[in-house]
Amino acid sequence: MTPLFGKIAVKLGIFDRPDDPSLKIHRKPIPYLGGASIFVALILSTYLFGDAAYPFLAAMTLIFLLGLIDDIRGLAPGVRLAIEAIAAFLFLYTVRDAGPI
Repeated sequence: MTPLFGKIAVKLGIFDRPDDPSLKIHRKPIPYLGGASIFVALILSTYLFGDAAYPFLAAMTLIFLLGLIDDIRGLAPGVRLAIEAIAAFLFLYTVRDAGPI
């Protein structure tokens, strides 16, 4: 799936460009959307677990959308951290009555 999403990123012009050499180690633009292939694979695999996987799917979807928006528009690190913390809190809150792991 990763090559497919790489082609989609190329068509849409969604790249990580090496514009700041102090932050980037690559010299050529790299297509984004690798996380989309991981997201689709996780969605398909957690679907097998039924209702028990819904809290995980909700948190995972929030994190995926965060990454997608960050890839396309860019987000400040503090905003990303806050949304990731909210996703983690929501996940933990919804599974608190799940019983022993």
